[in-house]
Amino acid sequence: MAKYHYDSDNDSLEETRRLDDINQEVKKMVADKTANTQEVIQTLGDSNSFLDNFESEKFDSLDENEEDDDESDSKESFHKKQMWGGNEIKEAQQQHRFKILVTVASILCILMFIGAFALVRGGIFKSTEDPEEAVQEMQGHLLLVKEITDKAEFFIYDTADGTDYTIQTDEETVFLDRNGGETTIKGFSEGDLISVILQEGTRKAEKVFFSEDTWIKENISGLKVDTASRTMELVDQEGQVLEKFKYYEDTLFSYQDKDISPQNIAEMDIVQMQGNNTRVWSIQVLEYHGYITIKNTDKVQNGEMKLDDEEPIALTDMERFPVAEGAHKVTITGSNIETRTDEVYVFPEEETVLDMSVAQSKTGVLILSCKVADFKLYVNGQEKDGTKPIVLTQGTEYDIVILAKGYKQWNQKITLQEASLTINVELEEDITKGTIHFYSVPSGATIYLNSENIGITPIQKQLPYGTYTVMVELEGYHIYSETITVNKPSETITYRLESLDTEE
Repeated sequence: MAKYHYDSDNDSLEETRRLDDINQEVKKMVADKTANTQEVIQTLGDSNSFLDNFESEKFDSLDENEEDDDESDSKESFHKKQMWGGNEIKEAQQQHRFKILVTVASILCILMFIGAFALVRGGIFKSTEDPEEAVQEMQGHLLLVKEITDKAEFFIYDTADGTDYTIQTDEETVFLDRNGGETTIKGFSEGDLISVILQEGTRKAEKVFFSEDTWIKENISGLKVDTASRTMELVDQEGQVLEKFKYYEDTLFSYQDKDISPQNIAEMDIVQMQGNNTRVWSIQVLEYHGYITIKNTDKVQNGEMKLDDEEPIALTDMERFPVAEGAHKVTITGSNIETRTDEVYVFPEEETVLDMSVAQSKTGVLILSCKVADFKLYVNGQEKDGTKPIVLTQGTEYDIVILAKGYKQWNQKITLQEASLTINVELEEDITKGTIHFYSVPSGATIYLNSENIGITPIQKQLPYGTYTVMVELEGYHIYSETITVNKPSETITYRLESLDTEE
């Protein structure tokens, strides 16, 4: 039982009294009707001093049967008021209870704050009722590192029960690398699969090391992801499947400490994978891809695209395709364009666009060789100077027409496939003929056409349109000569010869 001290006028030192002794004294003084208030104070000490030292002690209740009469009750009440301060005792008790309530409320607030903080941080232990049991249970699990904070804390995912934890470390924590040698916390990163031994009775790691039953594949490419079945295949450059894996919703996919979707992983990405058995727990993309987009591929005939030193790909097979980040050489060829070469830098998650509508068309020259000097040349209906080489676009079809007087129209469709094309043009004469009927008086005269004997009158001859020299000769008659023009379908010419005898 607690002890209390009162000041005494008779003693130089404080006198120590138990509360039950004080209670007995009170009963005696109530029975003594002649006791006065000053005597009570001197005997028990100052009441204010008592209240200052009052803690939490219960008093024995007074037995009313011991009271003689109403007068003694009123006197007892009077003495109680003088000795204990009456209502002052009750007020002190109420204040004391209030202080206790305030203290309890403060403690509850602090506990609620600590609980809320633990929830925000992901929780340190699964249960606050028995943290030691939670620690022992966690220490046997495979843990996935989701983050390493600036305060040297591991924010981890317990693969056994899907719970998040925060593990603290300090200068006494031992870190072991994959070979069992000592390292630092910098030897660990997001996506690692670790095991932890905690310091006894604390939430700090005594030892952090890589789990023995796990594997890691570093700096690999050729990972094909099937999001429908949540499976992965690791293939070589020929497309042969080397290994197969399975992933789940809690598999960690990241690039530069940011979460990414599994469907965004391309075969050319350089990745680091960690897991156990065929189960993938984390994939960290080390070198991410961007995209090259080729627009207006329909304007390129027989087009092909070559990326760096890889095999060419037909432009008809693609429009937007993933490319590893970094510098690349893109070569585009086509039968109707000049070879186009672009040096591009592809940034992760960004698109580089090549527009073939502005590609330079491949050209060549057409050279015409014609024996007819005076001719006209038309290319797709437009007149050109045929005495010079004509510049045309390769791979495009053109309609070539040549006209010359006295010759039939020459036309041909051509397509340049090389730098130059020479065509020898042979014009066919466009000859229109007329029939000439030659007569003479007398008949039997010989007709010479351009000094060529064509027969004896009467005679008919089909001649091309044109100009001719006609000579008519008959023995005994003067020779007759003239120039004629054939420009009609039919014409009759009669020659009346003059006899030599007539001149005599």
